[in-house]
Amino acid sequence: MKKLTIIIIISIFTEWGFAQCDSAYTYFSELPDNVTILVGDSCFYNDDIAVLDSMVSQNNLDYGSSLELGTQTWFNGRLRFLVAGNYGNSSGVNDTIYTLPENIGDLTDLASLYLEWNRISELPESFSEMTGLFSCYLNNNVLTSIGDSIGNIFLIWDIMSFHLFLNRSAILRIYPISGYSIIILKPFRIVFVI
Repeated sequence: MKKLTIIIIISIFTEWGFAQCDSAYTYFSELPDNVTILVGDSCFYNDDIAVLDSMVSQNNLDYGSSLELGTQTWFNGRLRFLVAGNYGNSSGVNDTIYTLPENIGDLTDLASLYLEWNRISELPESFSEMTGLFSCYLNNNVLTSIGDSIGNIFLIWDIMSFHLFLNRSAILRIYPISGYSIIILKPFRIVFVI
């Protein structure tokens, strides 16, 4: 009986000890199979979860939890990789994403974002606030507006790849400059660097 009591106390303490998160983080006791944690535990940054919640609710996606959205990789409680392309398989989303939430800029530690094959028509102004973004894939969407703030994206980010599927008739002029291309697009008022 004494051993059983000690085992119960240890298991309760262990569960309680691992369930503690900083106030800016939320602990999740169960994680879906599409979530990978590179470093850290099951404490996820509240602002990152809020962005995922907004994506799910604004697009009426059928998920029990925002952690089920696409394929997610977390590092020390921050979302680092999000694969939410509409690929028709389990690695992306189960339905189409039409809008990105305004709070997407809160994903400041996000390194890679995959949103191909959706029906996204514009990028919110806060998109340029994702200061950790290293690569972004938006090809095969229906972008009609990329917002004025996207012009600052390459001034504040060290972006290695930013892929857009562009209809050739939309390209007015391409200027190659030191490893980049400055592309001026007919329907947009902005110079875009890829």
